Order: sequence, then C-alpha cells, then structure tokens
Amino acid sequence: MNHILYFATVIDPTKKLEYVRFCFIEMYGDELAENLIKTVKRGLEELFNEFRKDTGREANKTEFDKYLAEDVETYENFDVLKWWKLNSLRYPILLSLARDILVVPISTVASESAFSISGHVLDAYRSSLLPKMVQALICTQNWLRVSPTVNDIEEDLEQLEKVEFDLSKIVHETTFD
Repeated sequence: MNHILYFATVIDPTKKLEYVRFCFIEMYGDELAENLIKTVKRGLEELFNEFRKDTGREANKTEFDKYLAEDVETYENFDVLKWWKLNSLRYPILLSLARDILVVPISTVASESAFSISGHVLDAYRSSLLPKMVQALICTQNWLRVSPTVNDIEEDLEQLEKVEFDLSKIVHETTFD
C-alpha cells in the first residue's frame, strides 16, 4: 500500500479521509476498509508528530483532528495550494506536512519497472523459456524494429537506379571518346 498517495489524498481539503474511506469500501468492503483507514490515519498521525517535533512547535493533536473534523471543501476550480496558503495560520504544522507531501510526484509505477523492458518481454507464457531463447527473441524483436520499411526500400531502389543510370552514362561517354 502506497501510504504517500493516501496521505496526499487526506491532505487535499476536497477529499480528506472521507474519499479514502469511500475508495477502500468500494475496493475491499466494509470490514477491511475500516482497518485500512485506521492504518492510513495512524500513519498520517505519526508523520504529523514527526513534523511537530521537527518544527519545534508545541501543538497537540487537535490541529490534525480539527482539520479532519471540518467539512470537505466543495468549491469549483478549487486550488489546494492556495487553500493551504490561506489556512497556514490555522494549521502551521499540517502546512509543513502538506508542502512536503504535495510536492512528491505520485506514480503507481515502480521506478525499476519504468526503466526496464523485462516485464514487456517476459509474460507468463515466455517465462518458461530458456535464457538463450529469450535472448534470441529480444534480438529478433530489435532487428524487426529497425528493419527497413517498404518505403525505405523503394527510395533506396530509386537512388540505386539513378546511380546506375549516371554510371552507365559515364561509361558510355568514356568508351566513345
């Protein structure tokens, strides 16, 4: 479970914990959803406490609880960053947390798989192939990708015919001179 993704959702005043709860219930059902919500809330509380210690501010958990207790914002064209700027005095510790969380580019793709072709080459069927066969398939795929197309061949043929024509003219001129 990617906690930072859920934390970013809770930090968004238009979503908060209600949206996470809705999604968990839809995906996992009521019982498991409540356990997952508790896990997300507990993780965010721990992160809040770390930020509280780092900022040196003395605040109790009421700042976090007060934020969650407020209604979800429902404005059209809502700007999350502007909201945090306007509410910085009400939630100074949460503001610091929001700044750090909302700047993280969220991706559900693991970085290793983003830069790897292994998942695109080896599916469940091909995973039983010998390494030499896999290498042969990869090489064949690479060769097919760079093989000339019909248009390239036609262009090359036209150029070759032109060169042959020019060469035959030169040969013809030198033999009759």
